[in-house]
Amino acid sequence: MRLEQIDILDFKNIREARLEFSPGVNCLLGLNGMGKSNLLEAIHFLSMARPMQSMPESALIRHGEPALMVKGTYVMDSGAEETVSCGIIRGKGKTLRRNDKEYDRISEHIGRFPVVSVIPGDSELVSGGGEQRRRLLDMVISQADPSYLSRLIRYNKSLESRNKMLRAGVNDRVLYEAVEAGLAETATAIHRARQQWTSTIRPVFESYYTRISGGMLANALMAGICSVGANAVYMGVMPTPAIAYLTKKHKVDAGVVISASHNPMEFNGIKFFNGEGYKLSDELEDEIEQLIDNGMKDVPLPLGSGIGRISYRF
Repeated sequence: MRLEQIDILDFKNIREARLEFSPGVNCLLGLNGMGKSNLLEAIHFLSMARPMQSMPESALIRHGEPALMVKGTYVMDSGAEETVSCGIIRGKGKTLRRNDKEYDRISEHIGRFPVVSVIPGDSELVSGGGEQRRRLLDMVISQADPSYLSRLIRYNKSLESRNKMLRAGVNDRVLYEAVEAGLAETATAIHRARQQWTSTIRPVFESYYTRISGGMLANALMAGICSVGANAVYMGVMPTPAIAYLTKKHKVDAGVVISASHNPMEFNGIKFFNGEGYKLSDELEDEIEQLIDNGMKDVPLPLGSGIGRISYRF
């Protein structure tokens, strides 16, 4: 599936525009304030029928205008074309149509035209609270599983009803039990779906996380090598056999690899090769490990010009 064409009317700072996209990668070039980000948000709006960030939907309407309209033409994997249009009238609400037929429920649209949006605020997924991460889970799973979105909507409605009852001081045990039963049923299904998705995505996430952390580990390792007076040559990302080969070819004292970054982190490790490109003996590895465990007390640490240097590539 790909977006072939989009028509935009009074969406944020875009007064009127029609764009046709190529089947490959499309790049947007322009000065600040010309509407590049707003175009991307319009594409997101077609797929999700909501703003990319938390804001009132009326804020998407161009200043001073009564309404907005975004319409897109998609080419599906089967080769068939489908159109989606989404409009907002200030003070009246939103309409969403697929092939000129209005949806009975907007939730029926989610997942038909999947989209992945990346914004600067996504850093909150790491540094922020759990709410941001749960929101990402909900958005991704809802696009792949319509029943999940239905349960999520029911759960939020039940939760809102219970909270209203609590605030109003309702004292009806049977009513509370009925609401709590609905909450428990949907919460169990939501938890199960989130758990399944995280189990599926975990190996992929860990492979990228270890690659991201590889640079930090490499720098720490090179700093340690230099601290004992040796020089380090950084080769970047390379296959393990290549380091073994280069160690012997360039007649260096040893080769080091931060290995298995594609595996779960518990299987990651640091491999050492001797000057001939072969694995260190078990005895020598035990000796190195003992030195580390003892805090490097018996290892001389040079100062000034005696400290090693780091170079990049031979």
